[in-house]
Parts: sequence; structure tokens; C-alpha cells
Amino acid sequence: MNRCAGFSLVELVLVVVLTGILAAVASQMLGKSLQSFVFGKEAVKGDAQARVALERLTRDLRMVSSPANLVIAPATAITFSDTEGNNVSYSLAAGKLMRNTQVLADDVSSLQFIYLDNNTVVTSSAAAVYYITATVAVKRGILATDITTLRATVHPRNF
Repeated sequence: MNRCAGFSLVELVLVVVLTGILAAVASQMLGKSLQSFVFGKEAVKGDAQARVALERLTRDLRMVSSPANLVIAPATAITFSDTEGNNVSYSLAAGKLMRNTQVLADDVSSLQFIYLDNNTVVTSSAAAVYYITATVAVKRGILATDITTLRATVHPRNF
């Protein structure tokens, strides 16, 4: 007796169904991995932009020439003259942190400046300012709720 070797129809259908299930699970895992990668990439991009912008901002604030050249209103912008006589202004425009007309960071949620003498907040006179605290909040991911807030306090060299 010569018997034909092979697979039955039931076995083939079972293999196709199991292969489909494994492919569906693998595609879900791959999709989640890709989504996680994109989220991480956006988070790192937002953090890096915010850190570079805040570093530039603090470097410029250290170079304010005198309290007389500092405009302390409003609390969401700052204008001053540096030691070389250049006028510098920082502001928030349409989600972008601006230094004069140059964009320093995108996706900025808020920008705030707090002016302090030794312990209290100064609101009226630039002559009383001893420290300047800058706070920058940047969207760091795909979701609108993912925000990184960075803060730096600077004592200008010439005060």
C-alpha cells in the first residue's frame, strides 16, 4: 500500500488561523513600540529646545547693564540693554519664545518673569531688582498635557 503524505484541510485552516492571530499580536506590539518611540522623540526635542532657550535667556540676563535699563512690566516679557549697549527683548508670541525677532523655542506654553529684591517680589521699581527668575513651560510631547517647566534665577552681574 502506497500512502500519500500531506496535510488535511483542517490542519491547513488551523495553521492559517494561528498565523493570523500571531501576526495580529505582533502588529499590535510593533505599533505600540513605534508610538512609544515617537512620544520619546518629541519629549526629548521639547526638553532640548527649552533647555537651550533658557540657557540663552539666563546668559543674556546676567549681562543686563544696569537696573535703569531694565523694563519689568509685563510679567510675561522682558526688555533690557546689555553691557554692550544692545537692546534685548524676550517675549512669547504664538507659542514661540522670541529673542528680539529670533525664535528660540517652539511649543512654549508660558513665559513668566519674577523680579526679586533679597526676599520679596518687586513689582514697581526696576532699581530694587536684585534677582530675576525666568520660568518657561514647554510642550514636550504629542499630548497637550505633557508640559515641562524649567526655571532659573539669575543675579545680573552689574546690579
